[in-house]
Amino acid sequence: MQDRPADPAGRSPSPAVPAGPRASYPARSAGRRALTLVVDLADPAAVVPLCEPFWLEFNAEVTVFPCMNAEDPATGIDRLGAD
Repeated sequence: MQDRPADPAGRSPSPAVPAGPRASYPARSAGRRALTLVVDLADPAAVVPLCEPFWLEFNAEVTVFPCMNAEDPATGIDRLGAD
């Protein structure tokens, strides 16, 4: 994470990646340190730049659990019909 300069305004390096998590919960999982971050991503592809510092800097194992609101499945179904 040292490669990325900190933005004094707290802005994210990409519009799709949030400036900060909505919530964070440190815990222990299977005898290891764990962290649950709740973030709101405008684009699902933003998962990679969000997780990359954890992979590269901390050699972390990252598990992603995407969640949707009521509108997201409808949008996905509409995109299937457009193809």
